[in-house]
Amino acid sequence: MQIAELTGSKAATLTGLKDSRTVRRWVGGDTPIPFSAWAILVEYAGLGKIWKV
Repeated sequence: MQIAELTGSKAATLTGLKDSRTVRRWVGGDTPIPFSAWAILVEYAGLGKIWKV
């Protein structure tokens, strides 16, 4: 999220969440981030489309 300069709220919006509570859990290591959300954030950060070979 730092690379993409995303706030928790913006990351929540991008990944379809209502609020940033779940994002805080991901960042804090309390809850694993789902692959689909991770893929969206990786793409947004400009690190490429991880699903393309």
